[in-house]
Amino acid sequence: MKQHKLVVLVSGAVLLSLAALVAYAVESKEKHSREFREQFVKNFRRSWLNTTVGDAMMLRILVESAGAKRGIEVGSATGFGAINMGIAFERTGGHLYTLEIDPKMVKACRENLKKVGLENVVTCIEGDALKTLPKLEGQFDFVFIDAVKRDYLKYLKLIEPKLKPGAVIVGDNVIRSENAMKDFLDYIQNSPNYDTVIIRASMEKRDGMSISYKIRDSSSKSRWISLFNGEDLEGWKVKIAGHELNDNYGNTFRVENGVLKVSYDQYDKFDGKFGHLFYKDKFSHYILRLEYRFVGEQTPGGPGWAFRNSGIMMHSQSPESMTKEQSFPVSVEVQLLGGNGRDERSTGNVCTPGTHIVMDDKLVTTHCIPSRSKTYHGDQWVTMEVEVHGNSIIKHIVNGEVVLEYERPQLDENDRDARKLINNGDKMLYEGYISLQAESHPVEFRKVEVFLLEE
Repeated sequence: MKQHKLVVLVSGAVLLSLAALVAYAVESKEKHSREFREQFVKNFRRSWLNTTVGDAMMLRILVESAGAKRGIEVGSATGFGAINMGIAFERTGGHLYTLEIDPKMVKACRENLKKVGLENVVTCIEGDALKTLPKLEGQFDFVFIDAVKRDYLKYLKLIEPKLKPGAVIVGDNVIRSENAMKDFLDYIQNSPNYDTVIIRASMEKRDGMSISYKIRDSSSKSRWISLFNGEDLEGWKVKIAGHELNDNYGNTFRVENGVLKVSYDQYDKFDGKFGHLFYKDKFSHYILRLEYRFVGEQTPGGPGWAFRNSGIMMHSQSPESMTKEQSFPVSVEVQLLGGNGRDERSTGNVCTPGTHIVMDDKLVTTHCIPSRSKTYHGDQWVTMEVEVHGNSIIKHIVNGEVVLEYERPQLDENDRDARKLINNGDKMLYEGYISLQAESHPVEFRKVEVFLLEE
């Protein structure tokens, strides 16, 4: 009898757990439904600190139409604007950071975001924005300022170095509070770096918003240089293991429809033919930016670890200095990985063929170090940026978010190929070539460009 009772009790517990899971799933689905969210927004108890309904909808439209991936809101209040923008950022696959100084407002904002299932899309940060803004890492492409009016220009100046070209900056209450933010309005309306318009999206407060578009970087000495012309491989050199320089075996590297492709449709078997496409010039202090995606199936004979695997080689030796059979150039690799549709697999990792790096003041001799990026499944385009400061700091940035940081790249004196490159005992790497990798899985690149930094 005791055994039967135990079974009944366990079964009851299981049933209760299943019921709880079902209830959770239903609640989660409801939170994410368009109808629930629109009703929540409609019934939201707004105060005078919240943005108007019309302005909030304008913000939502701006985020989504711009395809923004990383946004900042200065001044959360209780989260009405953050919810509207959060809905758009969820659709673009992006993230919003909303800043608020009032602890009670922060608490209410977080609770409201959770009620509509946006707590993983919007992060509410407590504190004075003049102190929290400098702590935000990475680049941003959307900004909404709605806080202390006299400090608008201060907020913008803190954010400006982190703004991508093409970023949208919105300032609220610019009509009724014009005098308090005159310096801000003068700056965005007269700067050659922005196109700006003042609009009224709502008559509720008889006020308006400034909408600015960042058209170029504020430094006239610096500019983005396109390394790939979208038509052919001009300016690039091919090196495939087992083949002479510029023997593009099997038309591995090619350009089709404006996209630089690594293809294997002319291969019967991979057979260790690791390839690298080198740009003709050396670089030292720069930001490299490109978009990549994995497509199709891995070539027969490719190693298991090379599934949806490619890379960007930095501070690389020249292709001319590689041996005919050499599989990988001595370099620092920004490893690009794609997900398998199920498991977590970070991208923007670092690998070190013939080299070492320093992290947290310690020499790292492990070949590959994972980043803290999320996983990108399927054939979606991913933006990869690498900020390189010679022999100093190097940052890996995935879709605008810094995912890895290290410094002092150097040659490994125990590596046969690297030993040949050590000059007068100096192992440190200060500059080098950039190359794109072919490791047996088809991959595509586009918008390959570099931004030169002052040394």
